[in-house]
Amino acid sequence: MDTLTTTKQVAVDEVDARAQFLSLTEEVARLERAWHRGELPELLERSNDGDAPRARVHEQYRLLSHHPVRSYRRLAVSQLLQRTQFALQAPARAFEARALFRASCVPDPVGPWRLEGAEVKGASLTLRRGQLRSQRDWGLGLRFADPMARRLYATTLLRGAIHDLVCGLHALLEIDRQVTGNFHGRLSSGLGWRFERLVLDLLNREHTRAREASLCDDLLQKTDLFLEFAAGHEARVQVSCLADRARHDRKLALIPAREELVIVTPRTLAGALMGGRGCHLVSRDERAVLLANWRCLDGLAAALHRQFCEALEQARAHPLGPAAALPGPLAHLLIRFVEHEAPFAWQARRAREVAEAPRPPHPSRLRAA
Repeated sequence: MDTLTTTKQVAVDEVDARAQFLSLTEEVARLERAWHRGELPELLERSNDGDAPRARVHEQYRLLSHHPVRSYRRLAVSQLLQRTQFALQAPARAFEARALFRASCVPDPVGPWRLEGAEVKGASLTLRRGQLRSQRDWGLGLRFADPMARRLYATTLLRGAIHDLVCGLHALLEIDRQVTGNFHGRLSSGLGWRFERLVLDLLNREHTRAREASLCDDLLQKTDLFLEFAAGHEARVQVSCLADRARHDRKLALIPAREELVIVTPRTLAGALMGGRGCHLVSRDERAVLLANWRCLDGLAAALHRQFCEALEQARAHPLGPAAALPGPLAHLLIRFVEHEAPFAWQARRAREVAEAPRPPHPSRLRAA
């Protein structure tokens, strides 16, 4: 990501960061309207690129101006703007914290220090740099007494939001390039999106190893997350909060090559807990707690779904969000389930790629030629 975030090249406070990003999203909305009216080339010709983030956005729209208008894009861009704005919205709850700094490895206009994380006061908790951003999805934030910490915190959030926005616009451009005809892709929202964020937080609880998929992977490959389970090996993860059998089966039926994905739902977790190759994922005591008195898959899936929803309702009770409210045995089950299934999903995808790869001609054919 470019180190340049403002025309003045200085660190900003949260109010300034919020205003700058709002201005950038308004520019995106203006460009979208012009594109749908067929006026995008003329508008870009008249527009001044200004600062670096605006120039990067304009570059995406210069490429887009050569593509036909697509019906799915209006909703996709609206959801993208909504998602990226979470990082800079005023938090509903802020925790007192002490910043952890590290000398920056590269020259940076905002100064020689980089914000690496924060110690939350009164919670015996240290948040890593990536967790500072994920907090904001739950309406949480941090409050620093040190003015430099406040400015670096706001600048870090602003840069992350700009990066996510530009990458999202680029991913939508890739979809336009790859897909012809009608396309009705839709990003998850509401409970489904919050459940995705919860799963991401759980997988990254101890260290960062999972990442959000790009919009292109999300819409075209049905991939919500990537999990690095071994050096250089990433498995695709599809997340859904569905527990009802009929709706769950209909959703899975729409996913091509689903054996190449780790499917994380209350229903797949319940199935692993009640038998199959995942029955050994948790201890005997944890399994007894999770099973309680349930003897059928439908009932257990519904019970797990309720526990996830209850944790999401307590998202602002702890600096870690709903991950801290989820019962320990269920959190452990989810993490171990994904870890267990990831190599199988990766192997299935790799086997297909090898089978589809063009094979060199046999030496005997080369001699004959």
